[in-house]
Amino acid sequence: LNDRGLMLASTKDCQSTANLSLSVVKEFERFRPSGTIQTDDGSEGCLMKKGEHWSMLTLVNRTSDNLCYDGSMTGKSKAYPFEVKGILRLRGYTRNLFIIPPKGKCLAEKPCPVVFYLHGHDEHVSTLVAKAGETAEEEAWVKATHAGFMRYAHQADCAATQGSVLIFPQLLAGESWVEDGENLLENFLIPVLEKHSNEGKTGHWDFDKVAIMGYSEGAEGVIKAAKHYPHIFRLAIAAAPTTPSVDQRLLLTELSRPILKAPPKLSMLIASFGEEDKLGSSQLGLSHLMYDLDVAGVTSFARLHIRLYLGAGHIHWDEMFNRW
Repeated sequence: LNDRGLMLASTKDCQSTANLSLSVVKEFERFRPSGTIQTDDGSEGCLMKKGEHWSMLTLVNRTSDNLCYDGSMTGKSKAYPFEVKGILRLRGYTRNLFIIPPKGKCLAEKPCPVVFYLHGHDEHVSTLVAKAGETAEEEAWVKATHAGFMRYAHQADCAATQGSVLIFPQLLAGESWVEDGENLLENFLIPVLEKHSNEGKTGHWDFDKVAIMGYSEGAEGVIKAAKHYPHIFRLAIAAAPTTPSVDQRLLLTELSRPILKAPPKLSMLIASFGEEDKLGSSQLGLSHLMYDLDVAGVTSFARLHIRLYLGAGHIHWDEMFNRW
């Protein structure tokens, strides 16, 4: 992200506050009457409503220029089979996993942070590399580069500035971060961390600095991770956590307080919405998110920054991750 920071509020007052009438803004104010509301025009923006900085809503009128990604990609990564646990083994003993460390930067004296990226609905695979060989490897690669961080990892300028180990878990068709999120976290993602920690990579990977981010369906997995594993993840970023109404109803039945196995590390959750999202209402998505996080107790220890991209639809992952 750029040098304006994750929770930096504007210091200049807006001349117009017309956007305060937007339904999403009113929904934010319903949950956070004392929260900060600002605009972002790609350079600095302005302050529409000054409040506390624990919860912030930013209306993005215009994004900044590309931070690194320009649409080009070089090279290719290979997925490998990772042995999952528990109920996930009913559909297969392994799942595809990509791990991409920065080149020459993870050292014993300066270990690299770890970042999980959870993909969306269209990136599920139909076959596993453990079973179908080259055919499955090609499908895994095509799906992994459909959107998001895998593209950045294979763009020269982005790769040159990469400072974290990037981990890309792939789900099978029929699995879902909405319906199966807790099982996937418990029996897939957390074992990935445990395996590499137990194998002695702690000198090169910084397991005290683990972040999780995701897009669309993957964003729902991020929210579940924030609720159930705040003692593991320090930063959570959920881009476009808007889902059809049937999934919203399902999500709202899962509300529970987090079971803290240790003091929470999670310090911030960032979520983005597209104003014109046709997959699901951004107002409903924001309402669900804030209610969910409040009931689960996450917002008692983690700051919340919501970014609403004005005029954007569901497909705004590049605006969020590459242009902020």
